[in-house]
Amino acid sequence: MEARPPEPGPYAVLWAGLATFNIVSIFFLQRGQTAGVRSFIERQIWSIWTTFMAGMVLLALLNYLLGLDRFHARGGVRVFASAFSVMGALMGRVWYAAAVFFALAALGMTRVQEHAFTLLGGLWFAVQFGGGLSLHLARRRRLAARGSEARLV
Repeated sequence: MEARPPEPGPYAVLWAGLATFNIVSIFFLQRGQTAGVRSFIERQIWSIWTTFMAGMVLLALLNYLLGLDRFHARGGVRVFASAFSVMGALMGRVWYAAAVFFALAALGMTRVQEHAFTLLGGLWFAVQFGGGLSLHLARRRRLAARGSEARLV
């Protein structure tokens, strides 16, 4: 008898919780700021990340429908690398480092399969927290140096 992969419910709840936490934290950090016109870069970042999230959900659904184990998602880690590579093209070379880290993680996950998702989760946390913090601090420095006047991107 063929073993069926674990049910996706717990993973769906985990990812939904993380996505909710991310959205709530964005609005929490933006509270008190006046709404303005969304810049070209902001539109591109939202486009990259919504496309990325939809791609990962589709990959998980395909794995489930094909009867594959959740660990077949390792190949999807390449999607992380490509998303950060596109961000590197838009926002600066430092984001290419994240793309390289995720590409290496995809390779590393094949060597330490029992700890693959721990490796991915740790890298994901480090990149998201570090990237968000650096963007937040850069914005605070810019506003402190120039005031709150509008600027063109």
